[in-house]
Amino acid sequence: MLYRTNNFHISSLELQLSLPQLVPAQHLARITSLELLWKLNNIQTQHKPRGKDYTQLLWEGRSTPDSPLHVLCGSIPKTFPHLRSLYISFQCWLNSPPGKDWEEDIISEVETIYLGPVENMLREYSGSLRLNVAVQGGAWSTLLDKYYQLLGAGLKLESVDGFRGRFWKPLSREGGDDEGLDNGDDGFGYWICTGWDDVKAIGHGYWIVCNWGQKWRKGFGTAM
Repeated sequence: MLYRTNNFHISSLELQLSLPQLVPAQHLARITSLELLWKLNNIQTQHKPRGKDYTQLLWEGRSTPDSPLHVLCGSIPKTFPHLRSLYISFQCWLNSPPGKDWEEDIISEVETIYLGPVENMLREYSGSLRLNVAVQGGAWSTLLDKYYQLLGAGLKLESVDGFRGRFWKPLSREGGDDEGLDNGDDGFGYWICTGWDDVKAIGHGYWIVCNWGQKWRKGFGTAM
C-alpha cells in the first residue's frame, strides 16, 4: 500500500541511478506516481553552468546511450513498470554550446537533445503514462512560440499570462520528423511546463545573453 498510493519525490541523480540496487524490485514495481528532479548541471546566477556538467556529453555525442540522461530514461520503464503519473523537472541549463548562430533553429536542437530521450521513454508505456516535463522559463517560452505557430488554434495551453503554465505537445507513437503534429486527435503526447525562472536569474538582457535562435521568436503574446 505504501508504494502504490504515495507520490515519490527524488532529487538526487546518483540516487535515481542506483535505486534498483537499494530497493527491492517488487517494491519499485508498485510505485504509480513519481516526481524526478534532474540536475544535469549546476544553476548559477550567471549564464554558464559550473561544477559537474552532464550536458556537454549530450551535445558531443548527440545520441550517446551511456549519458546519464539516456540511462535515466531507459531505466524508468524497467524500474517502474506500473507508473501512471510522472513529473520530470530539468533543474539545469539546457542551453546549446556557444558559437551557435542566432539564425539557427537552436530551440529545436535543444528539444531533440533533452526531450527526445524522454519522449522515447514515454512510448514504452504505450499511452498509460501521464507525463509532465518542466524546463527553464526561457526555453518554455520559445517552445510555446514554436508550437503556437505550428498548431495555431489547435494548441492546448493552460496559462494565465502566456509566460507560465503548460502546453500539450502531441506525439506520434512511432516517432519521426515533425512527430505527432498530424496525429493530435490520437491523444498521445505530454505536457511541457514552465520550470525554474532563468529569466529572473539573469535579469536585464536575458534575450541577448540566452540564444534560443530566432526562427520561432515571433512573440506568443502579440500573436494571441
